Amino acid sequence: MSVDYKLTDPCWVAAGNKIKQLLDASPFNNGFLATPAQQGAGSSAGLLANGKAAMELQGQWDPGVMQGLTPDQKGLGDKLGWFPFPDLSDGKGTKGAALGGGDGYSCSWKAPRAACADFLKYLVSADVQKRWAALNVGLPVTQGTQTAVADPNLKSLIDFRGKAPYVQLYLDIYFATSVGQALDDATANQFAGTATPDQVVKAIEDAGKNR
Repeated sequence: MSVDYKLTDPCWVAAGNKIKQLLDASPFNNGFLATPAQQGAGSSAGLLANGKAAMELQGQWDPGVMQGLTPDQKGLGDKLGWFPFPDLSDGKGTKGAALGGGDGYSCSWKAPRAACADFLKYLVSADVQKRWAALNVGLPVTQGTQTAVADPNLKSLIDFRGKAPYVQLYLDIYFATSVGQALDDATANQFAGTATPDQVVKAIEDAGKNR
């Protein structure tokens, strides 16, 4: 995979300026920088599940996670919904494209090759993926297993994913590890008010040069 870390297109700084506009509006809970994503009622998922937040940016795992974060152990049920991040009127990206993650597995170089390969084949087999899908905590990846998903939010998300022209892997995962970590750190610094959009872009570029 060859990645160009020269972020010279003005869209990178422009995106940072959009984030600054969001931060200036103070839309987050007090102490949000220390809020975990899924662990406990005080997490971002827990705040949403218990009516302490209106929405959460990303989290297709929420239907399953929230079941353990509400007093009745049932989550939000049909009160939970989702929508794709809105397109910007001046955006130049492909309409309908998505940004997301994906779980992956690999074998240690010390592992018996044949046995590990067989295990990985087992994980992505239709039977296992259908059982995973039926738990309603994630999205199956094997073709033909999507029908095992019952949660309406996840079903509509699968439909959206299937129609997307492409899905871009999260940049901190897509980039080389050191560059992805620099992106995460610099972005966190902007949210903490200690970095400007230009400084964020420079930090990523510098990491790309020194990788």
